[in-house]
Order: sequence, then structure tokens, then C-alpha cells
Amino acid sequence: MPQQLARVYVEEFALAVKLIAGIDASVDEYVPSMPITPFERKYLASGHALYRCGVHAG
Repeated sequence: MPQQLARVYVEEFALAVKLIAGIDASVDEYVPSMPITPFERKYLASGHALYRCGVHAG
């Protein structure tokens, strides 16, 4: 999966949070110190960027 496409998926999720819940969400590239899921391990090992969506609900 191209890295730009991975970011687009996370940005679309952040937009959905905004539209549905009215809550701003952030999108950040990150490198976990210890991957939690097989997905994180796989993509981190292959050199792909990982992204996360941060949602802060009051």
C-alpha cells in the first residue's frame, strides 16, 4: 500500500469523527517503541510509515 494512501485512510477517519461526533481529531505519523499488533510489526519492519488518529473527548 502506498504510504500516501495509508495516510488518506486515517485522514478520512478523522473527518468522519468530526462530521459524526463534532470532535476534532488529529492525524500524526508515529513510530511505536514496541509494536502492539501484528499489523504494526509488519508495516514497521517493511519501512512503511504508521499513522494514528487522536481523538480527545471531554
